[in-house]
Amino acid sequence: MQILQMPANCRNIKHVISMICIYSILSLLVFTVACGPSSSNAAAKKIGPRISTDLQTIQCPLRGSQELPNYLVLKTDRLKYDGAEIQQMEDYVQNHLGRHTSPPDTLAWETGAPLTGAAGKLDCLLTVILANTGDSPIILNNVQIQLKRSPIVNNTHYHLIDICSLEVVKSVECFPSCTQGGCGAGGGECTAEIALNKTDTIFKDNQSDCSNNITFEPKQNLQINIYLKSSENLTYTVIPQLSIQTVKGTSLYSIPKPTTLSFANQDQFSCYSFNGSEFVQIPRTSKYTWCL
Repeated sequence: MQILQMPANCRNIKHVISMICIYSILSLLVFTVACGPSSSNAAAKKIGPRISTDLQTIQCPLRGSQELPNYLVLKTDRLKYDGAEIQQMEDYVQNHLGRHTSPPDTLAWETGAPLTGAAGKLDCLLTVILANTGDSPIILNNVQIQLKRSPIVNNTHYHLIDICSLEVVKSVECFPSCTQGGCGAGGGECTAEIALNKTDTIFKDNQSDCSNNITFEPKQNLQINIYLKSSENLTYTVIPQLSIQTVKGTSLYSIPKPTTLSFANQDQFSCYSFNGSEFVQIPRTSKYTWCL
């Protein structure tokens, strides 16, 4: 049998076509490896505008100390306590005050800012930390407070304690509380002042420096101090809201967890000093007392 052989010129053409196909496949693979992933990485590096918010401080009353955000009060109107109960009170004041631990059953922490009635006087403070975690600048346009439910009248009577009268504190220098002397809470990068009332549901700040379109860059934080006051003894449940502008437009960001703030008339507060056997009422402005 005679075997047919391909002419030499045909074999040469087949070799050339094969080489072209191999080269094309290799070129495509090299292009995919060299260009594909680097394009994806470049796109991944652009994360766009991102922010995070944190309600860091709630002071109501405004006391100038994050460690004492509320009033430490007698839980009931009972004024006589046995030795074991007094010991528990003294231990709490000496070892646990300001450490966010629960007080004994005889004591409680209560929120309640006394109404001052003075023009421009602010009674409570919310501190919000706004962080720019994206890769482009953001602008804070404004700050507002949203009411989450209808306010209710606050009829609580606050039985404050003069902790200077407790045995464990007598060696410590006692001083009037900030609510008596009017201590400031310190400044921040941005301050808003808002008056609450029982008729509106949105309370805006249009005059302080938080409404001046503050721009801050990526990886920067902004501390927003929101000072609040009320003309009546009411309890409000509110959330702070921030109007923020990014490259994608303007959006309203809400702090998710509602905050409760109470305001009280001056006659709803009384201070009690321990005289060795029971608590007796004293004037809140007495010298060398600290009505906590």
